[in-house]
Amino acid sequence: MKPYHAWVWTALATFIALTLVLGGCAPAAAPTAAPAAPQPTQPPKAAVKDTLVVAINGQPARLQPHNPVGRLNEIVNALIFDAMTTRDPQGKLVPALAESWKRLNDTTWEFKLRSGVKFHNGEPLTADDVKSPHMTFLQTIKEVKVVDATTFQITTTQPDVLLPTRLFDLYGAVVPMKYYKEVGEEKFGTAPIGSGPYKFVEWVKDSHITLAANEGYWGTKPAYPKLTLRFITDDAARMAAVLAGEVDIASNVPPIRVDEIKASPNLDIRSGPSSRYYFLVMDTTKKPFDEVKVRQAVNYALDREALVKGVSRGYGTPIASVFIPQTFGYDPSIKPVYDLDKAKKLLADAGYPNGLDITFDSFTGSIVDHSQVAEAIVAQLEKAGIRAKLNVAEFGVFGPKRLAHQTAPIYIYSLGDWAFDMGVHLKSYVEGSQGYYYVDPVLGGKIDKVLGIFDDAQRKAAYAEIQKEFYDKALYGSVYQLAQIWAVSKKVDWEPQPDEMWRFHLAKAK
Repeated sequence: MKPYHAWVWTALATFIALTLVLGGCAPAAAPTAAPAAPQPTQPPKAAVKDTLVVAINGQPARLQPHNPVGRLNEIVNALIFDAMTTRDPQGKLVPALAESWKRLNDTTWEFKLRSGVKFHNGEPLTADDVKSPHMTFLQTIKEVKVVDATTFQITTTQPDVLLPTRLFDLYGAVVPMKYYKEVGEEKFGTAPIGSGPYKFVEWVKDSHITLAANEGYWGTKPAYPKLTLRFITDDAARMAAVLAGEVDIASNVPPIRVDEIKASPNLDIRSGPSSRYYFLVMDTTKKPFDEVKVRQAVNYALDREALVKGVSRGYGTPIASVFIPQTFGYDPSIKPVYDLDKAKKLLADAGYPNGLDITFDSFTGSIVDHSQVAEAIVAQLEKAGIRAKLNVAEFGVFGPKRLAHQTAPIYIYSLGDWAFDMGVHLKSYVEGSQGYYYVDPVLGGKIDKVLGIFDDAQRKAAYAEIQKEFYDKALYGSVYQLAQIWAVSKKVDWEPQPDEMWRFHLAKAK
């Protein structure tokens, strides 16, 4: 995510206070109304009756919803902070802090806040608390106007069918503006206050975060009084913890351990499609990836079925572009093709008859593992004559390098299409931002135009054309869509949701 800098506050001051971060989810429908921290303690040795203990494979960098680092950080923030919209268990975009909304015209939307909502410090939520300093996915917002205590209007720079989607859990978070201004950004990050299902209790770096149920929550209140997130990045250690009963839920079960978890009398496997997919980013500003034939060679050299089977033990779906099957506008007629001979010929036609040597970046410590699939991809590329030296770094090191365009000529990445509508992400793919290199103003204009199409059928057809252009130009190396795999105690009733959000407040004791 783009870091947020102080100048944005100045630029947005005229927007009238609307709180930090807004974000979205799901294709927008028709333009009608939508329905001081305590002293640290050691993490619990075992799951206790009043505490849901979850082992996750990383930890957040900061508890500031407008300035997170990576998706895992954003998801943890969403446990504390509520947004304008959210998703129900069936994946439908539904009201959250915004009780309803309607489109007044092509560039103006009006939102009604849910009444009676209070922040964790007891302050009431008002329209003056709604502001949008997160610019990555909210850059179409031109102005926010407070109409009254519970009503505000958003004017966009262009027609944007996805505005309610953008104000979703990840980027539509609201914080108490009065408290934020009193304590400042740094202090707020160590003692955050939101209006979400959980209140912040403590954060012990490299160990755990403890949250307490928000008893005054407007939505479904957590069944467990406390939630502890334990940071266990090592797969073996995380699986050992859940098998020993030290934690109730464990994320990112390695596919090779699934049978072992299933054999446990105390655990179940919870799996299903996720919104996340692996893809390769190539530096199109310089050789060799400025040449479309080289990029096409990379795509033909990938045996995605073998990657899914070998790395993910079948828990995945090969993809041909940056669209996944659940994404609005997905075109099933565009399929990934593995053709090693064609990859070699394309390289030769591009001037590399003897292949080429490059460096390839990967990383660990993110929401999903990237290093293992990167190793397998490097081995496949070598068969086509693309000899890649693999670099592996911690995400804390790689992430800033990526945003600064200081990566190797090719690197692996993954994205979770939380919106299930690529209109949210496509523009950054073609404007050289967010760590990507490709720049195409004409294609960017097509994407902007799609956002102004409010008829779903017409918009789907426009997406199909854009998807084909991405494929034909091999703008990115498509790999495969991941499946979520969680280990869950048989004493806990909880299911992961495809948008990748961890709604642990819906978990119940069996």
